Amino acid sequence: MSLWMWWVGCEGEPPGPSDEPPAGTTPTPTSPTSPTTPTTPTSPTTPTTADAVTDTFPVTPVPTDVLFVVDNSGSMVDDQYRAADQLAGVVTELVTAGVDFHLGVTTTDLDGRYDGAGGTLVSAGGQTFLDAATPNPEEAFAWLMVRGNAGSSTEQGIGATYWALEPSVGRADPAFRRDDAAIHVVVISDEPDLTRQTLVSDADFEAWFDALAEDDARRTFSAFSHPTYGDRYGALATRFGGVLQSAVVDDWSAGAAGLVDRFLLGEPAFTLSGDPDATSIVVTVRSGGADTELLPEEWTFDPSTRTVEVLVHLAPGDEVVVTYAPAR
Repeated sequence: MSLWMWWVGCEGEPPGPSDEPPAGTTPTPTSPTSPTTPTTPTSPTTPTTADAVTDTFPVTPVPTDVLFVVDNSGSMVDDQYRAADQLAGVVTELVTAGVDFHLGVTTTDLDGRYDGAGGTLVSAGGQTFLDAATPNPEEAFAWLMVRGNAGSSTEQGIGATYWALEPSVGRADPAFRRDDAAIHVVVISDEPDLTRQTLVSDADFEAWFDALAEDDARRTFSAFSHPTYGDRYGALATRFGGVLQSAVVDDWSAGAAGLVDRFLLGEPAFTLSGDPDATSIVVTVRSGGADTELLPEEWTFDPSTRTVEVLVHLAPGDEVVVTYAPAR
């Protein structure tokens, strides 16, 4: 080591290990150095608050298709006007929230041959369904609700739902039902459902309706029906997470609020900006100015796509805040 240091700064290459210094020169001795103390390996730094990443996501609305099935038999005029008056605000909520929606109306009459019978959709201003571009959509909705009382006394709301939404039957409007949209059915009737089992059996209808969407929240069946006569409608509302509202009371505000809650769905999946330490993820929902931290069972994380999916109900206008430490 001392021989090499003597040559530092001189011209030419330093001597190799067996080279002798030039004659007549004496290398200047150097002080021995102490051996370097080995450093102890350190553990990975524990993530601190400064390490945390926060991703904030606005909740965007899910495209939504809504089918109203209105009983137009002899006893229904009062209920139709009640629907026109008290449910029009549901359309206002869809428009205000910026939902990409289709809203169509058919009747419980499968025997007639007029617009709105046989599972066809009632036309309004040249449209077979309302959407966000419809002028005065609340007024158009109110008009669609009032279907008169000349329809068949064999009310088949379940069959009308099937005919209006099932393409193989040949009565469905192909532009109305979208594969990527949620589907919500609302039957308004104060009479029993008399759908012929030869048209679609109860078991077949449930299996068919269940297959319309994989996510339960994107497929609901609601009934504004008679507490006693509407047992088949009520069973479907219970089975498919819909609203069950008595049609024979004057105040439908609770039912209307329930429809809004189901129709205003938010997209539940969010892609993180970085690779997280999965054990550090915290998911918070910000709604109406209040923050709610979700429990671990209320969300999932897919590391292959860096995607957090929220399993609780989200509404347009909410925010999802995901905080995490980067993966080491």
